[in-house]
Formats: sequence, C-alpha cells, structure tokens
Amino acid sequence: MFVCLSLFLLISFVVPTFYILFQHYLLLSVSSVADVIGIARRVDEVELTDLLDPTKEEILLANTTTVQFRLAQRARARILFEQMRAMTFNTLLILLWAEQEGKKLQRPAMPRDDLRIQNTSTIAEDSPTVRLIGLVAMSKLAWRIALDALRIVRLRRLAEVRTFGGFDVLEAYRRTADATVALASAYSGNAAEKLRLILLGPSEQL
Repeated sequence: MFVCLSLFLLISFVVPTFYILFQHYLLLSVSSVADVIGIARRVDEVELTDLLDPTKEEILLANTTTVQFRLAQRARARILFEQMRAMTFNTLLILLWAEQEGKKLQRPAMPRDDLRIQNTSTIAEDSPTVRLIGLVAMSKLAWRIALDALRIVRLRRLAEVRTFGGFDVLEAYRRTADATVALASAYSGNAAEKLRLILLGPSEQL
C-alpha cells in the first residue's frame, strides 16, 4: 500500500511538471495567429467557473447523498484537470506568439501601436503566473484523485485550487485571453472571433 501511494504521489507531481516543461521545446515554431488558432485547445470559461465556484459546490453537497457527492466530485475533478491542462497549454502558446508580436513592434519601420504593446505586456505579465498556478492546481488535483482512488482521503473541495497565494488563476487567464483576442483583432478575417471561441468558449454563454 505504501509503495502504491508513493508512486501515485510521485506521478501526480512529476507528470504535470514534465508536461509543462517539455511543451516549451515542442512549440518554439509558433509565430502567427493562425498557428495559435490551429494548436490551441478549447477551454470553456463557463464550465471552469462552475467547477471552481465554492457556492455551487456547497449546493451540490447539500442536495446529494454522501455517495452521490463523492461520485460527482470524481467526475468534476477529471473535467477540471483537463480544463486546467488546456488552460496552461494555451498560456504557453499565447506567450510564444506574443513574444513574436513584440519583436515585430520593435522593428524600426513599424509604426508605434500602444494598444498592441499594452496587450503584449499583459500577456507577458500574466501568462507565466497562470502556468505556474495551473501546474500547482494540476498537481493538487492529481494528488487528490490518487488519494481518493486509494480510499485514503475522499475528494471534497475542488474550488480551493482556483487561488494560490491570493492569485486568482481564472481571472488572470481571462485577462490573458482577452489581450490575445484584442491582439488578434489587428489581423483581417475572423481570427479574433475564432480565438475567443477556443480560449473562452461560446460568446453567448459569457
């Protein structure tokens, strides 16, 4: 039992860590908004907000039996893990593209565009922290899922992973996504609309 537990705990931290780190080497070719649209993973902000809402979690607890709540939390934890993984993946993708956009804006022949500069700065400021908190949240979730599977500690509160050190990962991701959509609006076509749909979900639900 101890060996199994140790293995689960090790995997819960090592796997997300390597997943995050090695992505950087796999995505160095990201250079255009088309690359971001083609590679980004879908995130549903509405679903994320529901999963990380402590009030809705309390309502679920109050209106279900112990067994029903446990089963619901297991399903919700798996969905939350996948959404967090997509979110941290997207923030790296966005950051790499924003770096390329920043280089373009620094070219001598490029006219100054304060709005695009502001958007790239917002992305550069929030993306690394979102990824770090996302990694912490994924590790916590993997740990809790493993402990629950081993019947050591039951899954209880999921909403706690939304914040870390007073930092709200969902709010920061929203700022990053909004800045990315604004940055994409400089390009012709419906790039901005496509990005918003991928990064945040259907606009009619926002």
